[in-house]
Amino acid sequence: MECALRNLCAAEHFSFDIGLRVIKVVYTSRIHRHPAIVNEKFSKEGGTRLHCIHFPFTDLDKVCEYIAQKVGNLSGKTVQFTSTHKDSEECVRIIRDTLRVKMERVNDMRCHVKGTNFLLSNILDEVFVYDHHNVDCRYFFQTCLNSPHSSVYPYVLVNVGTGMSIVRVNSESDFEYIGGSHCGGGAFFGLAQLLIGSADMDELLVMAEDGDHRKVDSLVSDIYGMKYEGLGLPPDLIAGSFGKCSNTKFADQVKNDPDYRKDCIRSLLLMISNSIGQVVSLVLNNEKTNRLFFNGFMVRNHPIIMRTLSYAINFWSKGALQAHFLRHEAFNAAIGAMILGKERLENHGEVDIEKVSWREHYAGCSDLGRFVPRRPTDAAFRGEVLELDCADILMRPFPLLSPSVEYDPDTVDLNSDLAAREFWLTIMEESVHKMCSKAIESQHDSPTAAARADVVAKKYLEQLKLLRDKPFAYGTCNVRNLLDLREQIFQEHDFDDPFKLQKKLENDLAVRELPKVVTKLDGMDDVRERLAEATKGLLAGNVFDWGAKEVVKLMEGKEEFTFQKAMDVVPARPWLNDDLDEFLDASMNGGHKSIVVFVDNSGADVVLGVLPFAREFLKLGSKVTIVSNLLPALNDITFGELIQVMKEVTDRDELLKRHTEKGTFKIMHSGQGSPCLDMRRVDSELCKAVLDDKVDLVVIEGMGRALHTNFNAQFMVPSLKAAVIKTRWLADRMGGDIFSVSMGDSQGDFNRFVKNFSTRLIQTVVQSRLGRPTDTQCSLPADEKDWFSFKVDELGEVAAYISQSLQRFPPSIDCFTLEFLLYTASGDYLPLEEWQVSVDRDDKDLTVTMSNLYHQFGVLLRSCAIAARMTPLSRYYVKKQSSESFVVLYRILDKMGNANPSSDDYIMRQLAKLPSPYGSLSVNLFFKEKVETTPRKSSSPAPNKTSERQRPSSYSSAIPVEGSERVQATTPVSDHLHVFRGSPATPTSTDAPSSVSDQKRMDESTCSSSDEDAGPFRGPCQCHYGSGVSLPNMDDKTLSPGHRTSSSFPFAVLLSSSKCKCSLEKINSPPVEPILVEEEKRESTNSASSHSESESDEEDSSADPLASAKIFSISPSTSHVAPGSNLGEFLEQCRHAPVDGIHGVTDTPNLIKNQIDEFASHISEFDHFVKEVEERVDHD
Repeated sequence: MECALRNLCAAEHFSFDIGLRVIKVVYTSRIHRHPAIVNEKFSKEGGTRLHCIHFPFTDLDKVCEYIAQKVGNLSGKTVQFTSTHKDSEECVRIIRDTLRVKMERVNDMRCHVKGTNFLLSNILDEVFVYDHHNVDCRYFFQTCLNSPHSSVYPYVLVNVGTGMSIVRVNSESDFEYIGGSHCGGGAFFGLAQLLIGSADMDELLVMAEDGDHRKVDSLVSDIYGMKYEGLGLPPDLIAGSFGKCSNTKFADQVKNDPDYRKDCIRSLLLMISNSIGQVVSLVLNNEKTNRLFFNGFMVRNHPIIMRTLSYAINFWSKGALQAHFLRHEAFNAAIGAMILGKERLENHGEVDIEKVSWREHYAGCSDLGRFVPRRPTDAAFRGEVLELDCADILMRPFPLLSPSVEYDPDTVDLNSDLAAREFWLTIMEESVHKMCSKAIESQHDSPTAAARADVVAKKYLEQLKLLRDKPFAYGTCNVRNLLDLREQIFQEHDFDDPFKLQKKLENDLAVRELPKVVTKLDGMDDVRERLAEATKGLLAGNVFDWGAKEVVKLMEGKEEFTFQKAMDVVPARPWLNDDLDEFLDASMNGGHKSIVVFVDNSGADVVLGVLPFAREFLKLGSKVTIVSNLLPALNDITFGELIQVMKEVTDRDELLKRHTEKGTFKIMHSGQGSPCLDMRRVDSELCKAVLDDKVDLVVIEGMGRALHTNFNAQFMVPSLKAAVIKTRWLADRMGGDIFSVSMGDSQGDFNRFVKNFSTRLIQTVVQSRLGRPTDTQCSLPADEKDWFSFKVDELGEVAAYISQSLQRFPPSIDCFTLEFLLYTASGDYLPLEEWQVSVDRDDKDLTVTMSNLYHQFGVLLRSCAIAARMTPLSRYYVKKQSSESFVVLYRILDKMGNANPSSDDYIMRQLAKLPSPYGSLSVNLFFKEKVETTPRKSSSPAPNKTSERQRPSSYSSAIPVEGSERVQATTPVSDHLHVFRGSPATPTSTDAPSSVSDQKRMDESTCSSSDEDAGPFRGPCQCHYGSGVSLPNMDDKTLSPGHRTSSSFPFAVLLSSSKCKCSLEKINSPPVEPILVEEEKRESTNSASSHSESESDEEDSSADPLASAKIFSISPSTSHVAPGSNLGEFLEQCRHAPVDGIHGVTDTPNLIKNQIDEFASHISEFDHFVKEVEERVDHD
């Protein structure tokens, strides 16, 4: 009993919940606050702990006597209680007389609501879903916290006691009764007593688990035989509970079955559970919430009941609802009674229990519920315990977390990851004795230190053994909770800070070393180089970690492990995760106005790593806030220690002193005491400061904070997560080596998206100009990974040209342009088409997640692949290339092209504008529908079979002559998809010239078709080569302003029409003479999941080596290779998408389906369009 009812000598206030079978008692007590935890913010009087215990009804006398013996005088105090037990008066008398207190009854339903609100607000893994079919772990925990972006309210609370009540909770104080049923626990126990003569909960549940309800229930298959298939009902669905027993003869046979008691109880339990599920589903049909919590003694973590209720809710709601359960719902009424009590905690004055935050104290809690049924014959005291420590502050979710993605601090879930769980439990077992030796060392003058350390080791090993058997015992098992549990056990046995002496020594040494590090940085003139060196120092400082076995070997070695040696340990770039360049680019381009840095270890880490890093941002004009732990954990620096360190540092560093006095450099605490970082609960004062300072960069450093937790965290502002991997197992799992560096910049993910999208866009569009059918895989097998799940064969020459032309991609540059031109036989360059990709860094949408953005890029890339084959250039001129007329060229510019939205020469289609937290990406397509040129003498021969790589002397200006022939034709572009008809008819007449050198009119092909054949594209289609090159004209329809600015994809925007007549303007000559680079014809790999796109114009290409096979790039130099570039590495980067390394991105069919569903309104129109195009191709 003393193990459950702890610290009664310091107890202050009590409340009771008197039930039918169990009684719950809740009380608060004062606990000693250890010296390391005391600082100027908190008093030295001690902290507050909330104790919750429930025990059998029959043990009430013993419990009250034990409380009276330990507490002493409670005379005159008032105790709140709630009860649904009709004979509660006897219990009230026992409590009142034994403890000599006044008893005050409070409203039962208010207690349930208040207590449930308290549990949801303070216990992070309080809510769980039960999945019986999951073999590895049947418990999936969730967090329900109120934040600026989300609220737990409203929710529905279903209390299954004697009956069943349904309550809608709208806020902390507002709730309403919305339904219920008389069919609940009372019906189950009463009928069980009548059926088999027993009503013991544990015995009944064991029997139900072993029973087979099919022996007594009538199933659908029993009634309809094999004809149930047409009903849409499963054959094992219960049609009538106990239906088979309606037959007297059959009932007698059932009674003779030795297992009939088990079968009847199983059937009874299913009948009650299904009835509850049906009633709840019907009531919630009228409620605007799907958040549903069950509690009550009937539910209380009994696996079979949770299983049947989960199935019933899912079945009757047709999957719209999901049953949620609470780990500690047994205590909600008793906690609510205390909250509603007249007396408040004395140390908080006017602030009551609801106005501060509480932490689950794992070291004093029993595990999650009863999995081994307890027998009534057990003689020992049987109680379950929950303990919570008051944080003395109000804690709130970090306000810069992305509101559109659910935040999960932990990178690895040890509940489901068996290999990871085994590794970490083994590591914790092996390290506990080393930790105990440090604890003894920190209290070397205490005669009891060794004995207490032995108790710590024994208790922690017992807890680890429990977690091997029940990893879900305290919610989600993760590295964070394992470390927190160890710290709590140390503090329970008066080891306030085992690394206290070690941290003091390292802090003093680091402060003396700081001037050398700062002087070296200040001597570097280049700002970018200085910031890069400071960032490397941030990583080097993080090597000093007493929680990593590999580092401990270095620090306890014969040679002194200095900061410079730590700098040498940091490997050369490229690192395992290397976003340094993106981080530096973002810091240099406008910089950051205010940054917050969550620090890790004491000593060299914070003093020699973080502070020089912070100084560089102070020089750039940023505000800097350093955030440390409040409570001790391993060798992590605490808020109190950081205050002392900064006093010494500012005496030596004038810059930090000046900014500290100005308020542009400050230190705060997170309110936590863990080697990890949980952003769901940080000090509310820190939250306010972050918003007031308008923080625009979050920096998290350290393996525990940036890798074990927050690796996948997404913020509304850019973030940098920097750590040195000091665990060999983690290095292996991440694909690196020990001391590998992970520097993940959230901006880097966006930059990688844009870069890989750009390379694939160029490859896709250029390959569409080859004039031949291609197969592009748009749905990859599960074992294949490629960027955006879109596989495009990389053409080597194109990849090389990209590498040469684009040293940087947006957003490092504002824009790049892919331009297509016709190079005529007379040496003229006729620009026809431009693809412009740009990023507007100022146009940010903080609600977009990187995962959603990744899949939007995939949809956009597919759309661009379609758009590339819809333009006039692709549909009319690619296959008409000839050495006698023209060839298609392309070039890539790292700037904006000649086309712009206000230009009259081009038609513009904005294919997409994708928002992101780091700027919006726009893809604009500009194309001409009609161009003209006048023939003139030229010394440059047309490219032909023998001189394909001959350099034209320069760009030629093609000037339209007044009165020159302008011939218009229509294009397959319209406002609505359903009017599409494929391309116009092929040419039917020609006038051939004698030769190119005669400078006569070159081949003129005129295509014509009847209006009936052309469908909506009426009028002749005439194409002139040589003296006049006319692109088909658009329909006489004008694009609406809404379409011009639309951010939708090409299905709705590109395929719109506009009237525009344009002629070719003069274009400037390039600085370097162009070279024609021929691409060899390649066959793409066919796939069962690929779609084939082919040109609608068919023309015999056998007579001309250029036709239907080649495209040329205008390259500055075929021999030039970008400095430091490697074509093999470039192709490898382009070919394989490191999806596992993209934070928060998982490419699953469900996510892709969600993207496709967004275009559901266009499906029928697009299918119709494709069908008509195929028919036209077959006809031609």
